[in-house]
Amino acid sequence: MDPYADLGMTAQQQHDEATKRRIKLAPNSRETLEALLAKREKRSSNQTQSANLDAIAQAMRHHPGLTREEAEDMASNLGFL
Repeated sequence: MDPYADLGMTAQQQHDEATKRRIKLAPNSRETLEALLAKREKRSSNQTQSANLDAIAQAMRHHPGLTREEAEDMASNLGFL
């Protein structure tokens, strides 16, 4: 069975298992792992930026054309402010 076929393992876990079992790694395994980790880090930082926005800013971002005043009025009418 191919040790890399387990889709439930992360790239880091696959790399660790292969190293532990002294399995010969693909020549570009380190670069692949680093690229996957960089991609995950970038995605994580994008989520962090959106999490830092307040609820009004998030509503405005998801509904183009909605002004801050309209969003604040809606939030106030619904009892959020």
